[in-house]
Amino acid sequence: MEQPRPSHEARKIDIEDAQRFERDGFTGFIHMDLKEVLRFSCLTRDVNGEHPTKRMLEGTRSYYVAEGQGTFTLGDEVHHVQSGNLFVIPSGGVYSYEGVMTLFEFNIPSAEGNVLDEKLD
Repeated sequence: MEQPRPSHEARKIDIEDAQRFERDGFTGFIHMDLKEVLRFSCLTRDVNGEHPTKRMLEGTRSYYVAEGQGTFTLGDEVHHVQSGNLFVIPSGGVYSYEGVMTLFEFNIPSAEGNVLDEKLD
């Protein structure tokens, strides 16, 4: 893997350099980790089921629906989703999702440098 570059340099990130992960109900690739110089993280995840309800404690998390369908629950509101939808969950936001879809997740840390959530169910 390449050495970290200064944050002012543009870069290409190949799928071969991404770290694959598997969890209950979804798999995906971490394309950028918070430990990198750029101080954000992004990953793709293939959802095949349900994601537990979580509350963002610090930072902001965004999900872009690249393909597929499902539902996102933001607080008490249920949204039917399709390709092209974007969901932004700020600190304090409660959310869950389910379906068969590919999501692009983008995390921006708080001023303290953290992206933290807690599982509620």
